[in-house]
Amino acid sequence: MQRPSRRWHATTSTAFTGWFEMRRFAALALALALLVLLLSGCEQARRTPLIENNVSLRQHLATHGRATTAPRTWLIAPKDFPGAPDEIAPEFDLTVELLGAAFDSVTASLPNVESVGKWNLTRCLITETPLMRFIDDVCADIIALDGARSTLALYSASRFGYYDFKTNRDRLHRWLEDLHASLARSPN
Repeated sequence: MQRPSRRWHATTSTAFTGWFEMRRFAALALALALLVLLLSGCEQARRTPLIENNVSLRQHLATHGRATTAPRTWLIAPKDFPGAPDEIAPEFDLTVELLGAAFDSVTASLPNVESVGKWNLTRCLITETPLMRFIDDVCADIIALDGARSTLALYSASRFGYYDFKTNRDRLHRWLEDLHASLARSPN
C-alpha cells in the first residue's frame, strides 16, 4: 500500500493557496497598522502632562497618590513629601528662582525631552525612548526652604509596562548629576 504524499501537487487548487496568502498578507498588514498606531499614538494624548495645570506635584501626589503600585515609578523628594519618596532629595544653596532656571536649562539641553507644562514652581516633561518611542512622564516641584536654600521633588513614571528596569531611577540620577555639574560650572 502506498502512503499518501505530503507534498503539494500541481493539481492543488491555486485558488486555495491564493486565498490563504491573501489572508496572511491582510493579517500582517493589520498587525503592522496596529503597531504604527500604538507607537505613534494620538499626538494630543502623547503630549498631555501627567498632572493638571496649576496643580503642584505635592498636591497631585497627596490627592491621587502614585500613578501605579507597579515598580515603574521613582520619586526623589524631601522626607515629608507625599507619595513615600524612594530617595531624599539634595538641598541647594540657591533661591527657588535660580534652581528653577538651572533645572530648565539642564532639561532643555537633553535629547528626547520635551516640556509640556510649566506653572509657578512646577515643571512637567515627557521623555521618549529612542527606539520604541515609549513615553515617560517626569514632573518636578522646586521647593523653597529656609533662607536662600531650596530643594526639588522629582517624579518619573513610565506610561506603559509593569517594570521599567530602573529606567526612571537612572534618568532622575542622570538629571541630578547634570544639574550639579551645571551649577558647578556657573559663576554664582
